Amino acid sequence: MMEYLIVDAPSHILKYGRLSGYLLSEILYKYCKVNNIGYISLSESLNESANKGIKTIWPYDGHMNENGYKIFGEAMFQWMKNN
Repeated sequence: MMEYLIVDAPSHILKYGRLSGYLLSEILYKYCKVNNIGYISLSESLNESANKGIKTIWPYDGHMNENGYKIFGEAMFQWMKNN
């Protein structure tokens, strides 16, 4: 039984001077796998929405808006259903 679950979303946000979000997500995914920690990546779903012109974060602080939280909720539901 997994006691922890990490929800990861940084690879859809690019910041200058920081570790690539994609690299960070890959490292985090492998760490979770090795240590039997649940892992959900939101990046693909968030990127798909962004590519469709759907905003998922607030422009002034970078936190998820209602669209982002809908994606988060759906991902959590699927994870719980499958695990």
